[in-house]
Amino acid sequence: MRSALTLAMACLAAVLFAGAPRAAPDPVAQADAILDQARAASGGPAWDKLQGWSESGVINRAGRTIAYHTWIDARRLTLLTERNVDGKVVTRGFDGRTVWVSGADGVVHATQDASAVQSARRNVYFDIYGFFLPKRFPAQRVYVGPQVSNGQVYDVVRITPQDAEPMDVWFDRRTHLVWAIVDTDKAHPLIALLADFAPTGGLMLPHTVAQSAGGPVAESIQHIAAYDFQAAEPKSFASPASEPDKAP
Repeated sequence: MRSALTLAMACLAAVLFAGAPRAAPDPVAQADAILDQARAASGGPAWDKLQGWSESGVINRAGRTIAYHTWIDARRLTLLTERNVDGKVVTRGFDGRTVWVSGADGVVHATQDASAVQSARRNVYFDIYGFFLPKRFPAQRVYVGPQVSNGQVYDVVRITPQDAEPMDVWFDRRTHLVWAIVDTDKAHPLIALLADFAPTGGLMLPHTVAQSAGGPVAESIQHIAAYDFQAAEPKSFASPASEPDKAP
């Protein structure tokens, strides 16, 4: 699996910044059609029932194995995640207004800086596949065009959530599932490659996610062991800090 992911990552990185493909004559309508197909292939009406999201597993990065557990409110785009690194737990959260982190020493840093909030909102939106919930989370969408990587053709849709920056989502033409989520910003490039899809709670979800900072080699590989769809209490995502500081 690692060699397959590495090859796929290298192929995607090779074409990522080679130039945007030509858009279709009606890019919005074509984007909607692609998103409709992808939503149907990954759960269809089951997405409308989604209220909460929890996942747990491990992340392999720089020779370390990091256990993690993440909760997302699928109604408010809020997030809480715990990571255990060498026995030390670091907790991060986003309550919709405040981005915060609690270190292993118990010290909490929080911020309401506009760029940090915008980045957090975008990350949670794509973590929860918010483009399959357009009535809850408005977003602009436009068909960028077809793209070829490793001999396969993908349809690329640029999605810009409300009050957030865009990402390009690559959909596999054969399965209509999400193959990659990409930030083509050269200052902060990101490739997230999704694999090992399986039926889970009525949805078709990935169990492996490889990430890189725009390069051909995966810098981290996330193995998702379990999903759960119980909604967490809204207060669970609130910052423990009494007042936000300048940076988390």
